Formats: sequence, C-alpha cells, structure tokens
Amino acid sequence: MIKKKTVLVVGAGGSAPYGYPVGSVLRKRIFSLSEYGRFSFVREAGLIQASSYPYARDEPLIAFINAFQGSQTESIDTFLAHRPEFADIGKRVIAALLLESEIRENLIEREPAEDHWYQYLLRHIAEEYWADINLGHLTVVTFNYDRSLEHYLLRVFMDRYGKSRKETIDKLRQLRIIHAYGSLGAPFPETATGIDEFGAGVTSERVDHAAQFIRVIPEGRNEDPTLIEARHFLCKQIGWLFLGLVLIEQI
Repeated sequence: MIKKKTVLVVGAGGSAPYGYPVGSVLRKRIFSLSEYGRFSFVREAGLIQASSYPYARDEPLIAFINAFQGSQTESIDTFLAHRPEFADIGKRVIAALLLESEIRENLIEREPAEDHWYQYLLRHIAEEYWADINLGHLTVVTFNYDRSLEHYLLRVFMDRYGKSRKETIDKLRQLRIIHAYGSLGAPFPETATGIDEFGAGVTSERVDHAAQFIRVIPEGRNEDPTLIEARHFLCKQIGWLFLGLVLIEQI
C-alpha cells in the first residue's frame, strides 16, 4: 500500500505500452489519413468531420493535414497552438485516432513485461481485503488524453474482488487522477454502454463527444482549474525519473 502522499506524473511514454501512439507516431497516423491505403479516407473523413462540417465533405480535413505536414511541426499540440483556426478539426482528429486505440485486450490480455507498469502499480495499491484498500494518498497527473489506466483499474478491481461496477467506481474515486489537458470523456463512466464507454469503437457521435473534452496548448493555460490543480500538487513535491514516468513523494 502507498502510505505516503505520492504524485505520479505520466507523459506520452506511459500510454505507449498499451497501444497508444506517442507524438511522432500520432503525427504519422494523421498524415496517413490523406492516403488511400490502410484507411478508407471517405469513411475516416466522415467520422472525423461529421456534424461539425456536414456539407464540406473532406476539404477541412485535407486543409488541416496539408498545413500540419507543411509546417514541419513535430507535435500536433504545438501546431494547433500556432494555428488555432484548426483547433476544432485537430481535436476531432486526435479524438478519432485515440478512440481507435482503445483496445481492452491491450490492457488485460497481455504477457507480463517490464513495461507493464499498470500491473506494477497495482501491486502497490491493491490489498488482500477490499476494505483495506485506501487510494487517498495517490495522485496521478497525466498529460495524456487516454483513460487506459482508469479502465485497467476498474476492470481488474471488479474481477479481483467480485465487486459491482458502482462499488468499484466509488472505491477508485479515492484516487485523484488529473488529466492536465483533458481526456476522451468521463474517466469512470457510470455505465458500460454509454457514449463514454471505453473501447466502444469510433463513431461520429463518440468523436464529437470526446473532442469536447480535449484541450490543446495554450487553451486556458493560466486560468484553467485543472492545470491550477496539477500545479498545486506538483509545486509541493520533489521527484525522480522512473521508466518514463515521474514518481513524486511529498516532503
């Protein structure tokens, strides 16, 4: 059990072992959307643009991809900070590609490996008895949009302790998880059939919904309450680097 107040800071490398693209891979996937190959571009354009551009067909998406590629910017977030006119379509692209990466099997049905840090964390927060679990000392500050950690803990705790979804969510809410730049939706959706459901596939409705929760640099950088909360925890801590993550214990 983690008994000292601890902050875990997670960057892009933290989600990579579970099938999510790091920045350079996401960039390549965005460029591939304009190619007639692995994807059906007509389908992808429709899913990404949907209700935001009902009559524009593929022009906004193509304009965004061409500008991003031509800018030679390494990060999609940095590009959108320079070109805010593409923020809406850019968020929809990010949402679509990350929703596509929500694959339950990547979290559970995998061989233990050195980079399976969710399992490593589990060993330090799970207890023999359900009543003994106390997650109140742990805070996670993540700069990723995905909700894979939340879904992993929800699924594992339900199976390990035989608890209902509601009971498990109530327990996991002891754990403070701060998505500094937003997420793809509710981290712990109350039902497994709603629009926030993890791994439910890519639909225009889900892309539309997820894009609303994504923030890009520098949106609300100074006054955003989530970033203020993240800074509050980080400023009181000291830390060290561990496998692409930062584990920080309170002084």
